[in-house]
Amino acid sequence: MNKIVTIIMILTIGSIFFGILLLNTLFYFNSNEIEIKVSVSDNPAQFILKEKNRRLGYEYWYTEFSTSSSLDELEVLIKETYPDDILEMNNNEIKIVHNNIVIRLEKVSEDRFLWQNRNVYTLESEFISVDIVEGEFVFIPFSKKYLDIEGAYTTRMKIKCDMDELKEYYQGFTNMEFEDESIILELEKLVKLTIEDDELVISYK
Repeated sequence: MNKIVTIIMILTIGSIFFGILLLNTLFYFNSNEIEIKVSVSDNPAQFILKEKNRRLGYEYWYTEFSTSSSLDELEVLIKETYPDDILEMNNNEIKIVHNNIVIRLEKVSEDRFLWQNRNVYTLESEFISVDIVEGEFVFIPFSKKYLDIEGAYTTRMKIKCDMDELKEYYQGFTNMEFEDESIILELEKLVKLTIEDDELVISYK
């Protein structure tokens, strides 16, 4: 009788262990798509990559995920999926200019579990929401990394970069033009970006 109980216990423990092993190996990457939103309309456009992954976090315009692919392999996938996009690789991240918005893919960490590579990435649409005129919020493609502020975005903010860097950031945008020392973006209305006294000034043109 004791032998039967022992065998049952061993089988039960073995089944639990095997199940956990399967969940953390064969079934770990349980999603076939990586996606984020790239607009704020009622029917927002999406940026989607067909890639086996495990979603670790999601906030509409931002996602964190794990996949076995390297950054180079993801770059190839992006080029194949969106051949018209402009890509720029820099260290552990890829800047993607997609339909007049910047999407940034950044490698956060890399790990290995048994035979699996588990590289962790973040994918994010870059924009800020600014109340240019009271009650008129505009979503402006812009990198938060350039700003030195706490709290809400305003029409005048401390900035860490110069106009040359901003011009480089907007290279590849089809709704942008340079005018004197300003950048003009054709959004819901024409939005003007200027740098004055180390501050970014945002206004309607």
